[in-house]
Amino acid sequence: MLVRQNMLMALLAPCLALLLFGCGEKTVTVSANSKLEASQSCIDCHQGDSWNSPGSLKPIVEEWKKSAHNLSNGAGCADCHEPEAGHPDSCNLCHGGTPPGGLPGSTKHVSKNPDQDGKCGKCHRKGASWGISTYDSVPVDIQFVHYSTGAHANFVAINYISNCRKCHNPHDPTTAKEKLQQWSRSGHGNTTSLAKSEMDFKARGNSVPAKDAFSSSCVRCHTSTGYISYVTSGFSDIRAFPDTDGVRANTSVSPNPRTTYLDKSREAVNCNVCHDDGRLNDGSSYSYKVRTVPRVTSYFNYSSTPLHQSAWNVKFTQAYPDLGSSNVCVVCHTGREIGWIIKMASVQGVDFSNQKLISSHYRNAASTLIAASGFHFYSSAGKYQNPVYFQHDRVGTSSSSPTNAGGSGGPCIGCHMKNDRSHYFLPVQETNGVISAIPGDAQVCSQCHNSSNPKSAPWTTTTLEENKEGLVAALKTLQQMILHPNHDTENALGTYNATTNSITYSWKKWNVPLFSPDPVGGNPLIAVGAYTMGAAFNYEMLRGDPGAYVHNSIYARRLIFDSIDWLDDGTINQDAKAALDYLKNNSYITSGSAVGTYEMALAYLCGTKADPTGISGIRP
Repeated sequence: MLVRQNMLMALLAPCLALLLFGCGEKTVTVSANSKLEASQSCIDCHQGDSWNSPGSLKPIVEEWKKSAHNLSNGAGCADCHEPEAGHPDSCNLCHGGTPPGGLPGSTKHVSKNPDQDGKCGKCHRKGASWGISTYDSVPVDIQFVHYSTGAHANFVAINYISNCRKCHNPHDPTTAKEKLQQWSRSGHGNTTSLAKSEMDFKARGNSVPAKDAFSSSCVRCHTSTGYISYVTSGFSDIRAFPDTDGVRANTSVSPNPRTTYLDKSREAVNCNVCHDDGRLNDGSSYSYKVRTVPRVTSYFNYSSTPLHQSAWNVKFTQAYPDLGSSNVCVVCHTGREIGWIIKMASVQGVDFSNQKLISSHYRNAASTLIAASGFHFYSSAGKYQNPVYFQHDRVGTSSSSPTNAGGSGGPCIGCHMKNDRSHYFLPVQETNGVISAIPGDAQVCSQCHNSSNPKSAPWTTTTLEENKEGLVAALKTLQQMILHPNHDTENALGTYNATTNSITYSWKKWNVPLFSPDPVGGNPLIAVGAYTMGAAFNYEMLRGDPGAYVHNSIYARRLIFDSIDWLDDGTINQDAKAALDYLKNNSYITSGSAVGTYEMALAYLCGTKADPTGISGIRP
């Protein structure tokens, strides 16, 4: 028993073992000094290319020999496959021989799929001695993240019972240990983050296809099963999970008919979201092949409040570039809404004084990358399109320069995963909130950002930190303009909470009366409230994409500049600097030093840190 406990402690931090109970055991007891010795008779028959893993396609025996099951003397062939006594009568029976009194091809009982048959739970079960795993100085309670239910996700949710192979190679659960440990400490693997604990997302689904849905579709990104259903149905299926009694809590335009599920487990974003072996009706992902997802189409549908008034319903379909393997990421990083929806709603006649803030949701990097996420104040698309020298949307593709900079997996994988800490999904490391390393610089960033590129000098941790802090400062100035539109505190669009660093918006003030309609010669049906809400939309959208300073800094700067310009006096007249001067002169933002919000915002929006005070109001 002590050996088995030690083996468990050595296994994966985020090892998605199974919640298994009452497994019938028929294990042959073999007298041997080690699991390797005990397994030798099995190995004699089951080795060679004819006995390759159906998932990894590698020899099963060689995989097992590399695992902790062998190296820590934890589990041999018979412990998992449980052959009956006398198995086999002879090896040729496995290949079509006829045992005495038996049928051709039959042999003594053996579990051919121990995972499916519930054998993993003999050791990897709730209540076993799991312990604490520490990686990168971050401890994880392995039992808690696997099994604990409540207002948080757990790895062994109901659809993962008897499905360890959705994340683990059953013959070698050890080799992938480090990547799984990284994943478990990433935003995707965190079981207690807001994105995993805010609600029971398996109940947030819709009975109508995604292209026609105006309410809950959270299931498609906040659960593994919902994501897989969505991407394998042509971006259509967003139904809630069936509960243990088969009832789904789908919505259309009414609240969920079932607010509490009998199933208390909640899925995380597990390995089989991004990985798939390609075997029908199996669900295994332990080959760790990237799931094939077609070119992404997203539906940005908005139904105005109150009561989802159908006359104001707005639908917009956005097709994204085919980014190859990075399509797997794009699906959930488009945002829930884009700025264009606000203009469409205005043309439909939405009364903005009676609306909540239309929000993009969070982590909309894919839409920012292609310059489609924000509210555009100018009617001309050229004001916001990416310049020809912009490369970030081409990283990891054959059209990048140099070709295939960042590999061939597209920009998301190329920038976030081309380093030895790939499953943190972080292209930069921070120490105490300050960028301290760029893990993928040699493999990715410096391929373009180098001394021979006149458009971009080499990146360093210092220059990236300056860009990050510049974005933060620029958003701070936009925040203060939201609180002081047209230099008028009385018309503040909301109330600021310093504790949460958030704004509670006041809907009645979207139509600030002193602002003139149709400020930039666009559609005369676009009301003042649309532009005012658009500025707030851009603020919240960019706050929800903290990596925008790298994803598409040019686009982010333009959106912030135009939003400040509009909120300054209700017109687009290149007076963003005048707005910043007003905020500085009234002490709404800090100034007077190199790290002042005023100086950093100016440098980020339209100048250089070396000479921020001489900048004119020219739009970036």
